[in-house]
Amino acid sequence: MGVCVVCSCAAADQWGTDLDEALAAAKKQEKPVLVEFTGSDWCSACAVLKSKVLSTKEFQDFVTKSRFVPVELDYPNAADKVTPEQRATRQKIAERYAVNAYPTLLVLDAQGQPYGRVVGVVGSPAQHVERLKAILDVRRAYRKQVNAARKLSGLEKAKALVAALDLLPEDCRPLHTALVDEVLECDTEDVLGYRKSREAQSLLDKQLGEIKAAISETIGERNFAEVIGEARGTALKLLEREDWLPFVRLSLHGFVSQTYMMEGNLQESLKHMDAAIAADPESPEAKEMSSKGRGMLLEMIKRAEEAQQQQGAASEK
Repeated sequence: MGVCVVCSCAAADQWGTDLDEALAAAKKQEKPVLVEFTGSDWCSACAVLKSKVLSTKEFQDFVTKSRFVPVELDYPNAADKVTPEQRATRQKIAERYAVNAYPTLLVLDAQGQPYGRVVGVVGSPAQHVERLKAILDVRRAYRKQVNAARKLSGLEKAKALVAALDLLPEDCRPLHTALVDEVLECDTEDVLGYRKSREAQSLLDKQLGEIKAAISETIGERNFAEVIGEARGTALKLLEREDWLPFVRLSLHGFVSQTYMMEGNLQESLKHMDAAIAADPESPEAKEMSSKGRGMLLEMIKRAEEAQQQQGAASEK
């Protein structure tokens, strides 16, 4: 659906590969965590990010200066690149943080709470640095607001805590569960609507769990690359149901789009990416697809067509 011992140095060969170890180091050293989600043997954009951004001195110096604990989570097709245990653990991590596109950079605190993400290749090393600096600014503002809120009580405290949550990107808020619990405790009459919102989130989680279970059952213990068509067939069958929430429908189309991309069927991948965007257009994921993923896919299609034309011209000679 898309990374070595952890240390403060950000050289490419010194990124960690275990998120739990990174979180433990972050807690001990009071640092944020930078997670790279990559597909080393199938994702061309991931290769570009690594060679043109992550491996540059400018980016490495920023990671060191910002005191990140960097960790790389690889999601390769090849069965021998990661152990079955690593594959299963990383799949759960991707699901927890709703990582549906690769590469993705995610900023966490030592408790594993997210503060923002960068999806795809957004430009130069300097542009990536600026995006991550903005996320760190959000983290600082959030922590300051939470500290101020905890000096209050009752509904006023709840409102101040919600103001802290509102500083976060929408897709990050549900994973700050402890703070949401504080809001519910302070707002016993659900004036702010967070209890109702949590119930809606529970339904979303239930439906997402259903589709993940169905696709996982299809894949079983087999290598995903070997059963990609079957997994896609399961997702397409699920799309026939009419009771899915908009985000669930987006997730299904996004999964189908990714499987087609992995096979090089870029036109079908674009078709389902557009369907994913249309399913839940106001969601952060749809906006990210629309502003970044779709353009990247169109560029890949253009390059493929140009290569085909060149081959045709060469064969005519």
